[in-house]
Amino acid sequence: MYENGIETKEARRRKVSPRDIQELQARAVALTTIPGHGRARILAQARAAYALRLDFLRHGLSGDYSTWLSTHSGLPRTTCYQRWKAGRALAMGSRPTRNQSGLLQEQRERETTPVAGADWDDD
Repeated sequence: MYENGIETKEARRRKVSPRDIQELQARAVALTTIPGHGRARILAQARAAYALRLDFLRHGLSGDYSTWLSTHSGLPRTTCYQRWKAGRALAMGSRPTRNQSGLLQEQRERETTPVAGADWDDD
């Protein structure tokens, strides 16, 4: 985003510094040290992995997120993918263990279920 060879304000705002990337990598390492046991820990990791994914995209980093997270956290790639997927489901308000086809079926049911409309002319 240069105009006449001069960097614009928007380009400066979107620029990602090495410090930003280091902070993302530190958060990936901290993913394995989240306290708790069992389901509570998995859900906390899922929320953290989803938040990290949003920042990963916001900074415009390229590549496969699951592989990147696995590389920096030390967790297996499939575990990272499952945590991210569960975090996304939690953010949508669905059960984190439901598969994607179940989410699509639930969405179709919601779209096709008739809902009593509000009578806006009622005074």
